[in-house]
Amino acid sequence: MKKIALICLIAIAGISVNAQKTAHINLQEIVSIMPEKIAADEKLKTEANAKGEEIKKMQDAIQAKVDAFEKKVSKLTDAEKKTQGPALQKEYQSFQEEAKRLDDNRAAISKELQKKSDETYAPIEKKLREAIEKVSVAKGYDYIIDSSIGVLLVAKGYNLFDDVKKELGIK
Repeated sequence: MKKIALICLIAIAGISVNAQKTAHINLQEIVSIMPEKIAADEKLKTEANAKGEEIKKMQDAIQAKVDAFEKKVSKLTDAEKKTQGPALQKEYQSFQEEAKRLDDNRAAISKELQKKSDETYAPIEKKLREAIEKVSVAKGYDYIIDSSIGVLLVAKGYNLFDDVKKELGIK
């Protein structure tokens, strides 16, 4: 009797699982063709390049000072190095401080760019989620699986890609 009940329970569970409709979509692919994402990528790339140039100029200025310092020191005699030791040490220490400020600036810029990226992509992600939700409700799907992350083992379910693309107005 217990075996029959168990078999019935398994059969009922199998029927209820089959009643749930699932579909899949490759999120990376759909995001990559969204005009907003393409424009955001260009804007962020331009800003990152500008900040990178700013850092490079600062780095080059420090390097030029260090090179000049090393050239100056190489021309000094041992006696001159000894008498100018504290001044040379102080000058060298100023280069280290500038390098530290450069590293701090580099970290701040990186953090700023990450924040800007998050702020820029948030509305795009929201628009995509809303389009997927709208299409899944209209088509009657209970679960949508992202096939771009490698979790999808069998893709026999409905692919929402074209429907979401249409909903987003992408041709």
